[in-house]
Amino acid sequence: MLAARKLRSPPTSTPTPTRSTSAAGASWYARPGGAAAGGHRRRGGRGHRAAVNDKRVDEDTGARRRFSSAIPAPWCRRSPRGCRVRPGRHSESSPKPSRRAADPSEHVRRLVSEGIRPRLPWAPLLRTFIADPTPTIALLDLLHADESEYVRRSVANHLNDVAKDHPALAVATARRWLDVGGEPSRWVARHGLRTLVKRGDPDALALLGYGPADGVTVPGFTADPTSVSIGDPVTMSCTLVAEQDTPVVIDYAIHHVGAAGIRAAKVFKWTTRALSARQPVTLSRRHHFREVSVRRLYPGPHRIDVQVNGAVLASVEVHLTRPG
Repeated sequence: MLAARKLRSPPTSTPTPTRSTSAAGASWYARPGGAAAGGHRRRGGRGHRAAVNDKRVDEDTGARRRFSSAIPAPWCRRSPRGCRVRPGRHSESSPKPSRRAADPSEHVRRLVSEGIRPRLPWAPLLRTFIADPTPTIALLDLLHADESEYVRRSVANHLNDVAKDHPALAVATARRWLDVGGEPSRWVARHGLRTLVKRGDPDALALLGYGPADGVTVPGFTADPTSVSIGDPVTMSCTLVAEQDTPVVIDYAIHHVGAAGIRAAKVFKWTTRALSARQPVTLSRRHHFREVSVRRLYPGPHRIDVQVNGAVLASVEVHLTRPG
């Protein structure tokens, strides 16, 4: 009986990694979760065939939909045990990465960037590229001015991943792209440095044209209501005044209460403005205190900061309560 059990085949419901020979499922870039290899079909749980839907175009308007975590098949979201092919394990007959970057298909060109992102959401970390992203930068250099916004957005997200671990390298890369590229490259640089801007990194801010917030004040910052239930919105209003003409990037940071106390602040994008000297500007923004998959909300005082060019200039407190 024991010998017979050893000879049994594994259950058909267990996903078995296979190499794809199609252009969209390039083996060199295929990674766990399948989020980057759009259209790659695999056998999922209970013997049914699951597929990643890569046709993110609204049938009514023709507009391309933004990436959603709902795109991968259910078994991709439950477990990272998907395709185990990693960079460096492609066959000798596979096209080189630089050749894929010039592929006529925007999906394949996007795969060059998305498939080797160090911190791709819903997939395991690529620790080799987190430690040294230099090989991936060489490929991004081929794609930052791509004609497809679909590809450029992936390049910007990839650069943002690099910025989290190597800020100086990310800024240097964005500076090089700005020197040789046009408006598409400028958008990629701005979007790719967004994490550094939220952190108030002076080099990233200077590269994008934002200096210190000296001479900028926030004489008024309010939140209404000051007590709100989890799931309900709060409206923030602030007035900014600059002593001289100053371009500013404005964010707001919320210090959420955690189960064991105050957690690190979460920074949210507000807007950008070119402030004129001694001309007050009033801004308004609504924020919903909703729970998401990566953040649970707890009752208690939540501090909200207004951040201008990386500097906190004003704060207000909102008390969060349980609904009902």
